[in-house]
Amino acid sequence: MRPKPHAIARFAKERLPDLWRPLGYALVAFALFQWFGRSNSGPKPDSVAREFTLALAEPEARHVALAELRGNPAVIEVFASWCQACRSMAPTMADLARAPRRRQVSFLGVAVDTPMQDAIALHSAWGIPFPVALADAAFSADYSIKVLPTLIVLDGDGRVRHVTTGTTRASTVDGWLRDLGAERTR
Repeated sequence: MRPKPHAIARFAKERLPDLWRPLGYALVAFALFQWFGRSNSGPKPDSVAREFTLALAEPEARHVALAELRGNPAVIEVFASWCQACRSMAPTMADLARAPRRRQVSFLGVAVDTPMQDAIALHSAWGIPFPVALADAAFSADYSIKVLPTLIVLDGDGRVRHVTTGTTRASTVDGWLRDLGAERTR
């Protein structure tokens, strides 16, 4: 049985305004969650990056330490194999890492909640041209990782200069690197 047109009009006039208020509150709550949730992942800008030594996602047992990244700017991307936003960032990160620059920039991927074999597979499948390490509990806690992907830009002294979460434009990261003297040369 189809509702009569005047019943639909009466519903729209009487009940629809009551539905807009809760919907508006829900949208505001969602926007606040997105804003504050995104800004709380990663270390605080202008802080000194915490030291770490992490296993590299490679068949042979090797490690990478934060100390090895010092001397030049560094970009650390924290991601997971199951994260679709992380997967969509892979081509952008590859482009950023391959770009010729006035000053050397170290790039490091850090996979969280990803088994070694998955991290090795995604390194190849996603076309990541820089080393990928496996996060441990200390790294995730020290770097306050709550949202993936989290992108951390360090200066040559190991000071956190920029932190962002979610997908990020290459032009944004290029601007940050330009401020550190590592602009693209072509």
